[in-house]
Amino acid sequence: MIGLFLGKFQPFHKGHLQAVQYILRDCDEVKIAIGSSQYHGTEDNPFTLEQRQDMLRLALAEADIHNYKLGAIADIGNHGLWVDTLIENFSPFDTFFTRNREAAFAVGERGVRVRQHPPFGEFSGREIRKRVREGKPWGELVPPAVANYIKSI
Repeated sequence: MIGLFLGKFQPFHKGHLQAVQYILRDCDEVKIAIGSSQYHGTEDNPFTLEQRQDMLRLALAEADIHNYKLGAIADIGNHGLWVDTLIENFSPFDTFFTRNREAAFAVGERGVRVRQHPPFGEFSGREIRKRVREGKPWGELVPPAVANYIKSI
């Protein structure tokens, strides 16, 4: 069974890692769709697609997770077309995993099985980005490999 997991991963944090581990309890493989792939260099989207791919690869290797594939999907301004593009670009997959209600509904309308993964702690990319900007501690919210990577860039 193949799961599809969507996120912006700005940055990839411990909640994302726990979601991947949760998905892999039921799936043989997880496809990870990096959303809003064209955005970077802003307060809400500071990291490039390539930097997010690096973070994911480093964190998943550190967690000894190797049964995944990475891909990207841009925001295209048309929700219906976006859903069709997501399904087309990441097929085949059996289950779409998300906590985003809008995405879950839209993908589910296309006949795809949708599951919400549980929340894993109080992890939030928005909070991490805010802490980084304000010089507050943030490293404990991301896997060690991601913390080291962010510090290096």
